[in-house]
Amino acid sequence: MNKFSYGLVAILLLTVTSSLSAQTKASANKKSTFDKSLAPFMLKVDQHSIPYKRFMHSALPGQVLEFEKLAQAQIELYVESNDYSEKGKDETTGEKLQWNNNKAQWQLPNNAGNYRLVARGQKGQSIELTVFVLEPAANIRKGKLNGYAIGAYPKALRGLASYQAPQGFIKVTPENKELYLSPHFQLKQFLCKQKSGYPKYLVVKKELVWALENLLAEVNGKGLAANRLVVMSGYRTPSYNKVIGSAKHSRHLYGDAADVYLDVSPVDGVMDDINADGKVNKKDAQQLYRWAEELGEKLIHDKMVGGLGAYKANAYHGPFLHLDLRGYKARW
Repeated sequence: MNKFSYGLVAILLLTVTSSLSAQTKASANKKSTFDKSLAPFMLKVDQHSIPYKRFMHSALPGQVLEFEKLAQAQIELYVESNDYSEKGKDETTGEKLQWNNNKAQWQLPNNAGNYRLVARGQKGQSIELTVFVLEPAANIRKGKLNGYAIGAYPKALRGLASYQAPQGFIKVTPENKELYLSPHFQLKQFLCKQKSGYPKYLVVKKELVWALENLLAEVNGKGLAANRLVVMSGYRTPSYNKVIGSAKHSRHLYGDAADVYLDVSPVDGVMDDINADGKVNKKDAQQLYRWAEELGEKLIHDKMVGGLGAYKANAYHGPFLHLDLRGYKARW
């Protein structure tokens, strides 16, 4: 590329940036109060850094989780049972884990449920980790897990590991559905839409929650004040996926896909006019798509590679963005 070409690209980038800035400014109708709520200190679980003050982790019954801290860090780790109350959430009254060479271990109980791990650092800083002990997929009988219809997972697409059926499911009850998986996303947002009583079961991967948090931060970084994304569709059981006629290997079956839209101003159940053209249509989904694409270029991470698709409105829903982490790039 010669100097003229570089100059032309620079002019085009400036033009696009200016255009987006103008649209963003027109769309921003209030000051953002968005707080990323990043983790105040380094703490790893099973070799993965916990990114936020509040986050999630899941594993099968009986597994041993390993935590790791920096050598000089003064951190206390407590595990609380799944019957803790919001009233007592600031108390650390559970089992205290012991550090050994800056590592600590905790063997998960044998029953499915959710547990709260609290890491307390200096100056009152803390990290809360909700640990879901999964209900093993081996307990599915005739397509049902404790009465909840799951259906049958299809054979893995081209033998890919990302298309293997999940080994376990998060148990959802009326008591835990409000739990936050991260600073801005709750467990209930990812439930399958099939009608049933409790318990319900789902799969949601922490990488998806992390990606959505980053997308929400990106939206705020563009000047739109938003503390949430609406998850129109999160997990789908194979049973429900078949009923609605979705793709046989839809990523929604694997807990790493979400159909989302921004609904802040006004809160009316459909996508906001993100590009400030006076209309709510596919172009708003495409704007969200472009921001997600930009974000993907920043977040260089093997597990963050996946699909993006912008959808127009139909008789059942407004425009939305599909995002998934299938492990290879797909765009539509």
